[in-house]
Formats: sequence, C-alpha cells, structure tokens
Amino acid sequence: MLTGCGFKLRGLSNELPEALTIKVESNKLKVSPFVSQAMKAALEQESEGPVILVKLTKSQFRNRVLVLDENAQSAKQLLMFKLNYSYKNEYGVEGENEISLSRNYFVNSAGLASSSQYEESIKREILHEASYKLKFQLISQLGKSE
Repeated sequence: MLTGCGFKLRGLSNELPEALTIKVESNKLKVSPFVSQAMKAALEQESEGPVILVKLTKSQFRNRVLVLDENAQSAKQLLMFKLNYSYKNEYGVEGENEISLSRNYFVNSAGLASSSQYEESIKREILHEASYKLKFQLISQLGKSE
C-alpha cells in the first residue's frame, strides 16, 4: 500500500543482489511439498556470485476458529503459518530464523469447495509474503556480517 504512493525504505533494498546464487533445500519430513515448491520458485536464483544455501527446516499451517455462526459452524477462522529455516553462505556466515504470519478469513459454509479453494489462495498469499520476509531477513543478516 505504501509503495503505491512512492514510499521506499532507505538503506536496504528489497531485492537480493543479482550477483548471488541462492539454493533452497527442505526437510522433506517437516516441510510440505506445497511449501517447499512455492519457496523454491520465489527464492532460487543462479549467478556467478557467492552461494547462499537456505534450508527450510520446519513449516506448519494451523487453523483456529474465531467465530461460530447461528448453527455452531465456523464462520471466521484464523490461518497461521510458521516457517523455520537456516542459512549459510560460502564465507561461513550462518544463522537460523523463523517467520510467522497469519490471516483472518470468513468461511463460506454454503459452498465447501469454494471455501477450500479460498483457503488455498490465502495459503499462496501467505507463502508469497513469507518469501519476501525471508529475503528481507537474509539481506539484513548478511548485511550485518560484511
């Protein structure tokens, strides 16, 4: 929203330098293929520059009912996402971090199929934001180490 009016943070870019190679791995037992594929697509890049390995160690989506309707059915839910990851570059700088995001959404009790499709679109939106936050955290942490 702020970017629409031209607002831009000073100091840190919101893009990883193109001269970096980013590889993404994931723990297949603790990270779903849905999360792994989305994060790889958003983060991985190839170049001749230094290599950063990002390892997704654990991910979890959880739902919590916030509001019940007159039939005691869920009317509003909170979808929570948590992602744990570690990173390491070829110069030995390494660390671990966590990303937590959540969204409230209304449940369409009349059309269950559309509700599950809507929840999937919310999950994709959360993963997009998580990849942005992960990039920003990498920029921040790797910038401190230089």
